[in-house]
Amino acid sequence: MHKSFSHIGEFLKECHFKGSDNFFHKAADSYVILVQLSGCSDGTGFTVTYGLHPIQPNIKRVHHRDYLLENCVCKGQVLNSKNKPVWDYHMSNDALAILTKRLLGGIAALETKLSNS
Repeated sequence: MHKSFSHIGEFLKECHFKGSDNFFHKAADSYVILVQLSGCSDGTGFTVTYGLHPIQPNIKRVHHRDYLLENCVCKGQVLNSKNKPVWDYHMSNDALAILTKRLLGGIAALETKLSNS
């Protein structure tokens, strides 16, 4: 696990998310907000994707095998300062602050969408 993943995970846990390594979740009404950190296949960096997934009946725990970002009713990616989805593994504190601020903004937009529906 990369140090950046650890820092992002700590931030998400402060925001009441559960999970570890690269998959995090938080229940919100009848939905689950998912956050996934994914390494790029070419090793250049990683992406941060988030989404809103309906809670599935008959499943007691949220697990990344059951709740997939592909099945989210809405989702987004956190873009870097060049409006690209790939972030460097080795980030400065400023870049990490930008990433977490943008992630929090995306999550807030999901929560707003949820409360308006």
